[in-house]
Amino acid sequence: MKEIEIIAPSDKDALEFAMKQFRLPNEAFVYIGSELKSAEEGAPSETHYRFQVNMDYFNNLVLDKVKRLLDFMGIQADVRVRSEKEFLMVDVFSESGSILIGKKGETLEAIQHLINRMISRSEREMPLILVDVENYRERVNRRLKKIALSAADKVQKSGQPVELEPMAAGERKFIHKLLSEIEGITTYSLGREGQRCVIVAPENAPRTTYVGDEEILPEFLNDISSTPAKRRRPLHESASSSNGSGKSSEFMDELIEPETE
Repeated sequence: MKEIEIIAPSDKDALEFAMKQFRLPNEAFVYIGSELKSAEEGAPSETHYRFQVNMDYFNNLVLDKVKRLLDFMGIQADVRVRSEKEFLMVDVFSESGSILIGKKGETLEAIQHLINRMISRSEREMPLILVDVENYRERVNRRLKKIALSAADKVQKSGQPVELEPMAAGERKFIHKLLSEIEGITTYSLGREGQRCVIVAPENAPRTTYVGDEEILPEFLNDISSTPAKRRRPLHESASSSNGSGKSSEFMDELIEPETE
């Protein structure tokens, strides 16, 4: 659990300060103890009060919010909340699981976003909340891991970038994190929203603005009613070699996400 240290005249003052600073009720904190410390040699000692964040408080809060949301949706479910190192995991089991997951997990992503918004509006210091239904994310992550490692292997053997299928932001982030641990491999996202995909490439390879063998010209980027003009070129060629106008580099700034997406 996260530990907080506060200098104050008393434990009561320290708790009140923590409640105000983190905008949390007193039941969100567990008092550990106090210790006299001085900032430097010869300076007067001050009392440091230490608290831990009570994860049971957050677990119960999230459990209540999720159950209320599902009741509002008219869905019966078994909901369990567990604390992980950097987030809270909500596991939902229901006969209506397919409804909660939706097409390609879109409904599940919307529910997760809504729960995080509901909690963050009332609680300032709230860990990230991940929601899973019928172990859907676990199944998806197993599939993504297989795809990502296979792509990395191809890149290492061929020295050429590999383009993955269009994915949701959470799926792309999973692949970025997974492959960041493989030496000599880099990843970045490319494409317009709804069709963004991960490019797996050698670490020092020039980046491309092409998805497959097609690039949308910059002047058509925001004109969704137009049929984009396209140019063809192998994926592995440098974006800077496509023409001398500099448009590819400008287009890249709008399309390419950082590897930490």
